[in-house]
Amino acid sequence: MLYQVDRQVASNSYRALRLDSVIQKTGLSRSYIYKLIQAEKFPSPHKITNKISVWRERDIDNWLEEIFLNSSLVEEDKSND
Repeated sequence: MLYQVDRQVASNSYRALRLDSVIQKTGLSRSYIYKLIQAEKFPSPHKITNKISVWRERDIDNWLEEIFLNSSLVEEDKSND
């Protein structure tokens, strides 16, 4: 059973998410995602063609885990108001 869990986690490393999926997964707006990318506080997308950018699902999952464990993003946003 542990082998199956490891395989599932490994498969997330290679799963590519388009912007709509990143928005759905994070609950953030498109503009806020790009604002965070500019501030180097969110994973950057990877260009796979001239018109298509994707994020690795593992990068988004790791970012979410970090946010849940450390509320610094929320605290920094409040100080910018």
